[in-house]
Amino acid sequence: MLRRLVIELLDNEWSPEQIVGHLRLTHAGNPLMRISHESIYRAIYTTRWKLIPRELCTKLRTRRPIRKNKKNTVKGQWRSQITGAQPIEERPEAADARTELGHLEGDLIVGAKNSQIATLVDRKSCYLTMVALPSRHTTTVIPALQQAFARMDARLRSTLTWDRGMELAGHQLLTEATGIDVFFAAPRSP
Repeated sequence: MLRRLVIELLDNEWSPEQIVGHLRLTHAGNPLMRISHESIYRAIYTTRWKLIPRELCTKLRTRRPIRKNKKNTVKGQWRSQITGAQPIEERPEAADARTELGHLEGDLIVGAKNSQIATLVDRKSCYLTMVALPSRHTTTVIPALQQAFARMDARLRSTLTWDRGMELAGHQLLTEATGIDVFFAAPRSP
């Protein structure tokens, strides 16, 4: 019964985390209806068990046919391999203290049907600028950010702090084109 319910909810595009929460609410007194989200992921991605049909991985948010290995030190480091990344600790004190306009924080948001936007938030005023992106590759993100910065007053764009996403791997091009210093959050920081 648990397996059937998990398969049905996955087929309806529920995430494993949502399924676990739903089971906690609807079957609180039944220990046979308990499972962790990690067990659901493992059942999907472990082909030798064949507990959950493999094609249901396309119903997950990431739609990845293979799960990324977070423990693999070679492949698991892909987010932090940005050449020439200036650490967040080197950004100006005014950015940390939020005393001046123009110190921006940026991030990439991936939405439904593989849509994506870049967000730029001024640290002092909390003014939000959203930039629609055709894809999340650095070859499209950098030009889109350049256009967004070109529309801003020069006083309102002095630094940009980004997480370690590979969409800004070409940050040197952005700095050369706009004069904006780009800083990156520490690896594995929230």
